[in-house]
Amino acid sequence: MQLTVVRHGQTAANQARRFPSSAAVALDGAGWQQACRAGQAIAELPDRPQSIHSSDSRRALDTADLIERYLRPSTVISHPELREIDWGTLADGHPSTRPDINPALAAWQRDPTQRLPGGESLLDVDVRVSRFLDRLAASGDDSVVVVSHAVTIGVLVAQLNGWDLLDTWHSHRAHLRNGELLCLDLAPITASSSRSF
Repeated sequence: MQLTVVRHGQTAANQARRFPSSAAVALDGAGWQQACRAGQAIAELPDRPQSIHSSDSRRALDTADLIERYLRPSTVISHPELREIDWGTLADGHPSTRPDINPALAAWQRDPTQRLPGGESLLDVDVRVSRFLDRLAASGDDSVVVVSHAVTIGVLVAQLNGWDLLDTWHSHRAHLRNGELLCLDLAPITASSSRSF
């Protein structure tokens, strides 16, 4: 399977270096341009994707819809499992991990297996991503695009590569910038075969 992973385009929250306040946060002008560039790059791939799977957050769906313009005919399918981690009480806050500024986030960065206050843990995202991959395995598509968010993409890439989840998290080796894409050539995905933690 050819799987192209795309992080959604930039938002005003990304530009201000803040956690998004809700799933309704939209792309800004730079984010629209990033999504269009991603669409152009994907359209030039040797294997044209058959479907686009996206988080159901607005910024991801807007990115997916812009990519789809370059890939017609293709289908955008939304999945709540591909949402960004629920930042809980940290939503709309500044992502500083300095303990004097943000003790809850600093503690979570040290141990992301614990839930954020009012939110999720990395393990919660891992379970969601595994459910999505089971569904993707059942689709039978040979080439797909997945549009999601920074933390969720890190978990997804770790699962697909069989990497240790915490090592991937702490090393940032699966991090993508806004609008950046990663192409993975994979053996056929089988249900529940991609757990990494």
